[in-house]
Amino acid sequence: MRASIVLLILSLSACLFTNVHAEETARMLVPSIAFNELFHASDGAGDGGDASSDERFRRAMLDDGILTVNNIPGFGSLRRRVLAGVSACGATATSARVTNFPDGTSRRTVAAVAKGFQPRDFIDLDFDASDMATCSKDLRVDVHAFRELVSSVSRAFVKRLKESFPSKDGSPMLRSADPDADSFEDVYSLVAAGDHLEHFHAYSRGDRPPSGDDTPPGETIDLHADQGMFIMFTPGIVVDLSQMPPATVKGESPGSFLIERPDGTIVECDFGFDDDVLVVMLGDGIDAVVNPKMPEGVVLRSTPHAMRMPDLSSGMVRSWYGRMFLPPSSAVHDEHTGISYGEMREIAIDSVRAGGGEGTPGLGCSRRSLAAADTTCTDPNDMYCWMRCMPKVDCSNAPAGHTLKCASQRDQIWREADSHGDYNPTCTNSTANVTKDPDMPAAYKNAPSGGCAKTFSAYLAEPGPSGESWTNQHELIKEKLYLQWRRCTLTPGAVEVRMVHDGSFGYVALGLENPGGGHNGMNGARTVMGIYDPDENAHGGEKWLNFVGTGVKELKIHDTLSAFRHWKDSGPSTSGLIDSRMDVNPGCGSAMYFKTKKIHGTDLNMTKCSPNKFIWAIHTSTLLKGYHGFGNRGHLKIDFAVDSGIVPLATSPSSTVVECEASHAVPCAQGFLFMLLMTVLCIML
Repeated sequence: MRASIVLLILSLSACLFTNVHAEETARMLVPSIAFNELFHASDGAGDGGDASSDERFRRAMLDDGILTVNNIPGFGSLRRRVLAGVSACGATATSARVTNFPDGTSRRTVAAVAKGFQPRDFIDLDFDASDMATCSKDLRVDVHAFRELVSSVSRAFVKRLKESFPSKDGSPMLRSADPDADSFEDVYSLVAAGDHLEHFHAYSRGDRPPSGDDTPPGETIDLHADQGMFIMFTPGIVVDLSQMPPATVKGESPGSFLIERPDGTIVECDFGFDDDVLVVMLGDGIDAVVNPKMPEGVVLRSTPHAMRMPDLSSGMVRSWYGRMFLPPSSAVHDEHTGISYGEMREIAIDSVRAGGGEGTPGLGCSRRSLAAADTTCTDPNDMYCWMRCMPKVDCSNAPAGHTLKCASQRDQIWREADSHGDYNPTCTNSTANVTKDPDMPAAYKNAPSGGCAKTFSAYLAEPGPSGESWTNQHELIKEKLYLQWRRCTLTPGAVEVRMVHDGSFGYVALGLENPGGGHNGMNGARTVMGIYDPDENAHGGEKWLNFVGTGVKELKIHDTLSAFRHWKDSGPSTSGLIDSRMDVNPGCGSAMYFKTKKIHGTDLNMTKCSPNKFIWAIHTSTLLKGYHGFGNRGHLKIDFAVDSGIVPLATSPSSTVVECEASHAVPCAQGFLFMLLMTVLCIML
């Protein structure tokens, strides 16, 4: 699910690194603060007897941008159990992604997402039932407790960061791209609203590339700075997977973690406390978001770092955990364009998928390693269009006055000040500037003057065409959008599905996530899309509207091109829908209904504890089949063999998991994909 997309992004993260190995490297004891000191500034002496915890905290953030948190209750033994257990279980997880490095190191990764200060879904450890002993229920309990403990430390750290480094004038750190949402006033509000990426890495050593006897070992991951605001991680630990149960190995070096200090010297970090600490290290997000708000002379340090893998025997791995804290996807990245962090990440991913290497300049790893956006293109056959280089089109045979321009589908010309949209090199004589997408016409949006025929609650409670009530209901948008489903008794293997919205919509869609596909599994996904197309001349005509007529459509989203025009005619030769209906009542309860065993040729999985991974979206502001707006998309898993009942928003039903564990079947992962999450990151460790 989410994990495969997050891990795909990690594979794009080799970003203009600088090799830092040297024959001899000095060691630095990383500054440390006790967990309880994060809550209360100390008036007494600190570690060296000459500084309060507050001063040590401030100096660590300003000098090197790295700090350890020690004496976390219960952390040491929990850390060792979890890192050993996840490394062993992850060795067979089908969701894990493998990355190979030039020095012969191989890394196996499983991932998840935390929302704000809480884990948002389970670590994706799908495994065969024969591995139940390794991937035990006890391990999952430990992993949950471990992630919750990291959340507690992160909350305390961010509160201290907010208190220690207030903005110079009290202005918000970032504003939201959603005009109806509040600004992000401080670091705490940024972290509380962000989607944060969690990774468990297991590094193993393969054959090194040939080198002379006198050649010192190079870095497995060269010097770089992370794009996130900060990362919280555990020092590496060596795990022997040949033992049963797997165990950490005392006295075996986990390799070297190196940082670059402000004076340019490279030092190896000594984390102290037998490595039973959480390390906090600032990234370039702090430099981009927080430092501009600081008083004169106050500059928090974004830490360039590298990792050198040790030589490990067969069966041993270097195990590591990290959580990278990112700005909210809805936060505005660029005040001139209004583009959000989420949109910038999607642009970067699109650029990489189109063959653009690391991605659009300024979007990838580090402000330190990548310059500000460059509007020039090195290939003479490209032109700069919508913040990236795109292939030119030949305008030599175009009508008189038509020249090559970067234009939208409404023939409006893109400028660097313009935001999200679908732009391409085009031969045109237009000089029109880009305007906001047109609103849905009032006739299709507003309720009748006499009001709706029934209340939304009554509409939601209506049975499907079979006359049977809905046994399952998931709230997708609070008090606005609901997904209802039931197994068909008269058509074995089929399900009835209804998406119900309080008001009109341009479209609603439910599809099978494409693992590894772009935009959180959207690209390449097979979907059922309920389209409301009452007027082919709305919004300037058929070309812009991409008119297909009102109805329920089976469509396959293009593997790399997201705009609807690229896949609007992608329906199967024979529809797999047994029944389908649209019911749009302007301004009132509206719904898409379908009955099926498959979506665009792909069978739904009806096996217990083998959930289907879905994506969903809705667009309500226009009749366009384009951008879905903030909070109007998501992902979820549904086990069609087990009824989940009424599921409110943000509730993770556990009954299925309990049943699966009780029968020793394959455990069912829960959760849904993070929004826009898609970020092009530097490899963190």
